[in-house]
Amino acid sequence: MPFLPVQEVMSKVVATIRPEQPVLEAIETMRQRNYSCLVVIDEAGRPTGMITERDVLRLANLLLRGTDGSQLRAQAIMTHPAITIRSSANATEAIALIRERKIRHLPVIGQDGKLAGILTQSDLVTHALACFPTNVYGNEAEEGDIGDGIPPVNLDKVEEELKGIFNALHTEKNPSGSARLQSRFI
Repeated sequence: MPFLPVQEVMSKVVATIRPEQPVLEAIETMRQRNYSCLVVIDEAGRPTGMITERDVLRLANLLLRGTDGSQLRAQAIMTHPAITIRSSANATEAIALIRERKIRHLPVIGQDGKLAGILTQSDLVTHALACFPTNVYGNEAEEGDIGDGIPPVNLDKVEEELKGIFNALHTEKNPSGSARLQSRFI
């Protein structure tokens, strides 16, 4: 499966917030735009943290326990430091990082360290599906088979390819240096 550089898979439109902005502003931005996260950036445009739906749920818990949220700033609830990936990294590296760190959103940085985009699990799934060359009938996919450039796929081939991906992602080195496969996905 040909995995592209992250910069070709990522979303370039990213909702951001500064650490000193009010939490209520962050939540309102997420609600209005229907975003599941905001990237917190410093004055130079470098990611310093993330505010995700999980952070908002933790805030709700604090509010239910009596914390006054009206004066809280984004930095008070953000997850930090931001876990990032370079735009030149391979999408396979991004999959491994998302899996290892148990995250759903990965800010992408350029060579200058500034925010360049965001990579989500949805972006990676869309990319993976687009890599399958056949439709559900086993024929070569044609442009626009189901719209958005994502062809229908042969489910047997999908299962085979996904097993290969999971095997690659779940192979780890044991102390002797040989590869050991975790079999929970096979």
